Amino acid sequence: MRMTVDFGEIPNIYMVLTSFFIFAFLFGSGQHRAANHRLREAVDLALSMDMDKPRAYDSLDPETRDQWLRTYLVLSVTERTFAHQKRYTIKSRGSPTANACFIRAFGSFTSYSAHRDKTDSMGMISLLYLMEAYNAIDESVVGCWAGYCKYSHGHCEDFDRRLALRMFRAQERAREDWLAGSISSEPSTPLPSVHQLLESQQVDIVVTHFWLLNKIWELCMSHGLLRDDSEHRELRLDFAYHVAYKFGTSCHAMNLHALEFHGFGIVEKIVDITMGLIKAVNSSTQLSLESSLTDYDPLTDKTTVPGPSVRLVLGNLHQIVQNLRGGSHDYVSRLTMALEAVPGYSGAAEPHHSVA
Repeated sequence: MRMTVDFGEIPNIYMVLTSFFIFAFLFGSGQHRAANHRLREAVDLALSMDMDKPRAYDSLDPETRDQWLRTYLVLSVTERTFAHQKRYTIKSRGSPTANACFIRAFGSFTSYSAHRDKTDSMGMISLLYLMEAYNAIDESVVGCWAGYCKYSHGHCEDFDRRLALRMFRAQERAREDWLAGSISSEPSTPLPSVHQLLESQQVDIVVTHFWLLNKIWELCMSHGLLRDDSEHRELRLDFAYHVAYKFGTSCHAMNLHALEFHGFGIVEKIVDITMGLIKAVNSSTQLSLESSLTDYDPLTDKTTVPGPSVRLVLGNLHQIVQNLRGGSHDYVSRLTMALEAVPGYSGAAEPHHSVA
């Protein structure tokens, strides 16, 4: 089928899924450029079928509509994750969770699948929560991660301090909605408690929230928006400490197998968060390895007690990466080299901070 010159002229859901499964295989085997090609192929096929247009769902039977919507959400979340990780652009635009037609399609899915497969229904709900998290990222700046900033008088036209704060606040709301079991774009849509989701699904959502906070912070760093003494905590260099510490604390409550369930993609997210703190230490005049900051939850901004030192936070995250999949992956050496390059770092995490 894929050897014909007119492949894609008459697309169908099986073509989309086949391209996506090939992408998953290539990504898992570390062939990221080839994986990106297959992911773009899957997205192109889905868009040519109008999966991103609510009107295309009106004529579908309930089962097909559920399959389309689930596939579109998976593609949207995966494409955004891959774009942020590998610095690519995205093709699928718009927020399905912000569109009432998509929400209605989801509503029919939950009522239809409730009599069929609870696990399938929970998977759909976790996808909606993930999509809500990615909706906090303004699509106009996705190109900035890929290095496609539009400069005017030496400054990026797409990303500035005001948009950065708006994205931070949107990510906070997404986390609050997740904890409350609702979706901000459609608060009347009833959703089960987050505790009814599988642990692996809960882990994916929690890690994604912290990782996206880190990605927004790193974008602020690359655009020169961070200061040691900014009036906004999110725009301070030490914000990376609070994200890393709270994330490490969350990891301590997670099951190791639930983390490993998501493969190397989640390992890379943990490494990204750790690298964010390393960059903060290397860039700040006030943050050192021995700094122990008053902790606050970066998602609720509630002051609590002094946290551990930067050295211990780094050591804890390093240990988590080493524990995942027995440490038999390249991310261990990559992170170890980055830590050894930090002046004065010798490592060693406290045992009770590691993942269970």
